[in-house]
Amino acid sequence: MTKIYLVENCYGDPNKVYIGKTKNSRIGPHKRTYGKNIIYTIIDEIHSLDHKVWKPLESYWIEQFRQWGFELMNINKKGGQGPGIYSEESKTKMRKKRKLGTGKKISKKLKENNHPQYYTDEVKEKISKGNKGKSKPFTKEHQQNMLIAKRKQAKPLLMFDLDDNLIREWESKGQAAEWIKETKKRQGNLTSQIKDAIFGRQKTAFGYKWKYK
Repeated sequence: MTKIYLVENCYGDPNKVYIGKTKNSRIGPHKRTYGKNIIYTIIDEIHSLDHKVWKPLESYWIEQFRQWGFELMNINKKGGQGPGIYSEESKTKMRKKRKLGTGKKISKKLKENNHPQYYTDEVKEKISKGNKGKSKPFTKEHQQNMLIAKRKQAKPLLMFDLDDNLIREWESKGQAAEWIKETKKRQGNLTSQIKDAIFGRQKTAFGYKWKYK
């Protein structure tokens, strides 16, 4: 299984986030990179280690948070390598490089060469202004891959009243959101609010409690 996770509050800034994927928790390394006060949340998962399956899903969430106005800490803005991709030979080489401190040398070299990871806030603001209106829509193939990935990872959802009585079961957050949209005449990103209730970022959504089955 590949898990898509969100790191919030990078460097103590609520607007800076990182989207990644893993087979296990990576909260420890990210605390060392982005600070002890980060918020680490699994936001999606899919039963596959094949990058052709999980990569569109990761790219979807990176683009989604960018559209919401967050600053992505990801160097690769479309998603990078993931679980199950590296060969055993590559893993051995990477372990040797870490022991030799190669990672620190690379970071120093990137900084000296003004790599995007080390852009100042002023440079980032100029890039942001220059890129306004240049975003390209997803291709049809990309949209289809994202749709397939989302369908494969859809989870049954339970809806409760405020007294914890089960009201209804849904096939997915999207199906529940459609019902909310039609019956309560609500607009906006309804699935996001339902997800916040599932993960405990808020107690309820639209007057109900929500849990994965």
